Amino acid sequence: MLREVDRKIEAEEARLQALDTLYKTLLHLLMTGKMRVKDLPMPETKGVT
Repeated sequence: MLREVDRKIEAEEARLQALDTLYKTLLHLLMTGKMRVKDLPMPETKGVT
């Protein structure tokens, strides 16, 4: 049971690291002008103006 909990913790830590890397990469691309906000795919939202 503890091994399973440890595996879940490791998976969440890996997920957190991947999201942090993605965030830093996107931030760098946006701040250097290599990517523009208008080029990012945005989900359609209903009722938001």
